[in-house]
Amino acid sequence: MGCKAQSVILATILILGCVSNVFAIDCWVCNSDDDPTNCGESINELGLQDAKRTASNCAACGKSFKSLGTVFTYVERSCLAASSDTCDNKIGYGSCSCSTTYCNSQARISVFTPLLLLTALVVWAQRS
Repeated sequence: MGCKAQSVILATILILGCVSNVFAIDCWVCNSDDDPTNCGESINELGLQDAKRTASNCAACGKSFKSLGTVFTYVERSCLAASSDTCDNKIGYGSCSCSTTYCNSQARISVFTPLLLLTALVVWAQRS
């Protein structure tokens, strides 16, 4: 395979990797009945990470809740298949969705990123 063809393949892989990282996000997946300590109105990120309560390759993250006045009685966080940024609050219940990784938590490196770097290294090594 020629040098130009390898460069085109490498560029295509890198572009596809960047695009997939933009559209696939990670979300918390838990509910307050199963894990009231880590998944209530506010969350304990370290506790959820330790319990592996995350999902990858989501289009959006969801949060549904039930409440009595200002007290949340049930909270559920989920991974959604359709991208959305909405919030619907009613008296006693509601649901929201957002399209950022961990809904406003810090970004994390995707598993795809190291694979992308390894592919680039292999192609570069074959050229030498």
